[in-house]
Amino acid sequence: MDELARRFVDACRRGEPLDLRSLSADALSRAAADIVDMPEAVEFFQALVGMMEMRLALPQR
Repeated sequence: MDELARRFVDACRRGEPLDLRSLSADALSRAAADIVDMPEAVEFFQALVGMMEMRLALPQR
């Protein structure tokens, strides 16, 4: 399992959020591939969508 996926699953099981904002698209893609079939997938993708919504809301330069 990818290290990010493992950290995210561990954080979910402890009830702690994991900040995804500083991660590359490649890292997120690898983690998503590992997490997709796990119970924690919902939390991972909700966090990912939340991060994307925040980025879209930022003023464009």
